[in-house]
Amino acid sequence: MILPSTKPGDNKVQISSGIQIDQDMDEWSIKSDPGHKIRPNLIKTQGDSLTAKVSLTDCLACSGCVTSAETVLIQKHSTEQFMKLFDPSNFVVVAISPQSLASLSLFYNQHNEVETFQKLQTVFTQLSASMVIDLSMFNLLTLQMSYDEFKEQFTQSEKYNKIKSSLGQSDINQQQQTKQPKKVFTQSKQEPGIPILSSECPGWVCYAEKVVGDQAFPFMSKVKSPQQLCGCLLKHYISLKNKISPDRVKIVTVMPCYDKKLEAVRPNFTLREDVGQENPDQEIKEVDTVLATHELVDLINTYHPDFNKIDLYKWVKQEDFLMKGSPSGWGFMELMEQFVDFCQDVKKLHTIAVLNMTSNGYLEYIFRRAAKEIFSINIDPSQPLEYQQGKNKDLKECVLNVEGETVLKFSAAYGFRNIQNVIRNIKRAKCEYDYVEIMACPGGCLNGGGQIKPAQMNMSPKDLLENLEHQIKNMEYRELVPNPEENRNIYQLIQMMSLTYRDWEKTSFKAVEKEITHNIKW
Repeated sequence: MILPSTKPGDNKVQISSGIQIDQDMDEWSIKSDPGHKIRPNLIKTQGDSLTAKVSLTDCLACSGCVTSAETVLIQKHSTEQFMKLFDPSNFVVVAISPQSLASLSLFYNQHNEVETFQKLQTVFTQLSASMVIDLSMFNLLTLQMSYDEFKEQFTQSEKYNKIKSSLGQSDINQQQQTKQPKKVFTQSKQEPGIPILSSECPGWVCYAEKVVGDQAFPFMSKVKSPQQLCGCLLKHYISLKNKISPDRVKIVTVMPCYDKKLEAVRPNFTLREDVGQENPDQEIKEVDTVLATHELVDLINTYHPDFNKIDLYKWVKQEDFLMKGSPSGWGFMELMEQFVDFCQDVKKLHTIAVLNMTSNGYLEYIFRRAAKEIFSINIDPSQPLEYQQGKNKDLKECVLNVEGETVLKFSAAYGFRNIQNVIRNIKRAKCEYDYVEIMACPGGCLNGGGQIKPAQMNMSPKDLLENLEHQIKNMEYRELVPNPEENRNIYQLIQMMSLTYRDWEKTSFKAVEKEITHNIKW
């Protein structure tokens, strides 16, 4: 999460427009000086009240403070708005993240995540949800696309050319040989940015757009997050299958982070083209509502005071399509039919689990596959990677050496202190990493601000994080990846999806113009 620093004892942030933001309130309230005229559409008031509410769009459009999404009053991403989605004409899909499932399992003393997931399926289907899915398959789709992106950019880089030359490999094509030396922050299409910085974390993306700007964008991954891929693909698939307008398909995600609410309202995450909606000019959000993990607790307790007594949901596969041949010959509907089946089948729950997937496993997945497919080094998938601890617990590095030479160097950088150091080194052309898994929250997504709080668990923050890490690394039915031989069907599906729908995977970034000045220091 993103919070501006203030002086000790100072509970207000003063913005030059005359607006004061109280930081010690449960919900941020914006109060204007008497007689001050507030610009239209910046602050929305109700009646004659001076207490105003900030919409998510306003928050993202403002360049003043980079706020924590937790403290912004989010009107369209609450349990109340979630309940309003259950209109008889809507097809509601609930997607549950692995981190949220781990937190809920620990909170309710459920040591079997499969049963926790089945009980959540029961809770949501009783509320009239049409489908309840595990988000892990979309995580794997994102990982596959992220690896494809890394492989393409890394193997075209000057560094890779030098490595191959030093290792005595001569199969570099002429096009690569004639490339110009890479410049820091170049936006040339001929020379991709290295390192690649993961961009799933909306807190980091918001910081990059508002603080770092154009200097960071050439290095940020363009692959959409699992949340947004889920919304994009499912709205197309369900609308086609059920012959309804995409705006009647409502996608709800349960996430460990409040900032995922900010991500869902980004203007570029809409179905802009005519995809069969009733109003072709309407922009349909890919994801309609995001619930934080702890918000779900109150909802569950309202309808099911005793979690242990919730019945286990029995999912039955619907044979709607006759599948013939291999996935390579399937069209969109056939691919998605199998994809969605995997998302609902508890026997495939968390099939993407890797040994360090607390933040969805970008570093682990890409590093292992790059070692095998680029440098022919097979790392045992049942063994953890060897990490070198950085200057603090939220910074670690992983390197691959071939013939005494370092050919890959990855890093996981959590928290803004480490993020700032990475950006600083890139600016100085001193960043030695090839890939950086960046998350705004210290401890990563598993320690997200939307998770159930330590006080509710009767644990210290440190003990809670350790328990969650143990929980998520020991989930039942998990299958280690990347191992195509053991996950052939899933791997083929993911491969075909990533190749066929690459245009849907992309996101973009835009620097927020500085319109409001302030004295906030990071």
